[in-house]
Amino acid sequence: MKFGVMNLFPAEGDGDDAQVLRDTIEEIQIADELGFDSCWLAEHHFSRYGILGNPLMLGTAIAERTRNITIGTAVVVVPLHDPLRIAEDAALLDILSGGRLVLGSERSAGVTGQVFGFSKGLLSVYEGWNVGPTAELPRLWHAEEIDGAVRKLLAQSVQNPRLPQLDGA
Repeated sequence: MKFGVMNLFPAEGDGDDAQVLRDTIEEIQIADELGFDSCWLAEHHFSRYGILGNPLMLGTAIAERTRNITIGTAVVVVPLHDPLRIAEDAALLDILSGGRLVLGSERSAGVTGQVFGFSKGLLSVYEGWNVGPTAELPRLWHAEEIDGAVRKLLAQSVQNPRLPQLDGA
């Protein structure tokens, strides 16, 4: 049996956002010391329910303060990010953590667009990504052909054959 901690990063009322983040990092350090297997970092926007807009960035801070715990994203909201940026940030986190990243992503452009009020034109671009970005991320880490050319990030994921990736809807 494996145990992990899930972090939503809720901030009460006018609470101190910096303290929420510091407390979470400390909680994850303690979980690592106690032998927990994983921590999961949730991405949320425009809500006190969850104040973390970039789990990969916070994951990098956690990687530097822990030794064994797997760092998972729950989730990276793909339509809100550039796929190349996700690939590069995930590769960096995987390198700095010594191969402890599990990249969870979601690609529901319709729901995301409705929640954030994207225009129909912008939504049509994101809907075209429903397969593309998450499918292309592993290919960027391993020098595979994309759009007729071989593209490879210089910072490569540590994990072989591929960085673990979980896709949501």
